[in-house]
Amino acid sequence: MTEELTPQWYANSVQNITHLPLQYGRTLDTEVLKHDALYGLSELYTFVADSENQFLNFMESHVLVTLRNFHGQEEFAQSSLRYGKALLQEHIQNIQEMLRPLRYEGKGKWPQASKAPYVEVARVSKSDLLSDFECLLQKASALTKRCIEGQALIVNDSTLKESKKAMEQAEGLIKLTRLAFFFVPLSFTTSFFGMNFIQFGQGGLSIWIAFITCLPVIALTGLILYWDSLHRRAFEMWRARN
Repeated sequence: MTEELTPQWYANSVQNITHLPLQYGRTLDTEVLKHDALYGLSELYTFVADSENQFLNFMESHVLVTLRNFHGQEEFAQSSLRYGKALLQEHIQNIQEMLRPLRYEGKGKWPQASKAPYVEVARVSKSDLLSDFECLLQKASALTKRCIEGQALIVNDSTLKESKKAMEQAEGLIKLTRLAFFFVPLSFTTSFFGMNFIQFGQGGLSIWIAFITCLPVIALTGLILYWDSLHRRAFEMWRARN
């Protein structure tokens, strides 16, 4: 046997649009509702505000998780933030549409309360709704800004990584160039003499001539490297000062 649903059960039930026709108007003053159209829609406005707040809370959590875990999946994070920003902009437009009748009180053609006790109840209800939707608008705008800043953060982080990788490659190239300073002159010297040495049985020159010739070449190469390191250090100091 199913238990009969009571008004108290409706009041404590989870927010659900399917319950709205059964619950609607339970918190409203029926007398004021008869005279003020916007007051009659206040529960619907409240339902929309609650739903919008849940959506914004979800988006806030999503953006936070995306920004915390974007390393290694920058492209996916950029796409997610871009889509989130588009969704938030749509919701901002919807919130602005909801705010329009609340901000232009008295300028529309809707019926409005005119008796003193009804006017105050309707005014307080409209003021609360206006405050709620303005807070939602600020929250949605702040989340949109966070999405844009998050995209910029990911781009800057990726650029920094690429710059660091380029610097590491340049450092490796510098080391390779320094090795070439030694090996290229030595290679040129050995190729100049070839195998024309007495010790190899193919010439009349002693192999010691090749070693003696290599010594000044190595010394000259060392001087060039030393001058290059001094010049590089002086340039780095100048850049640090300026």
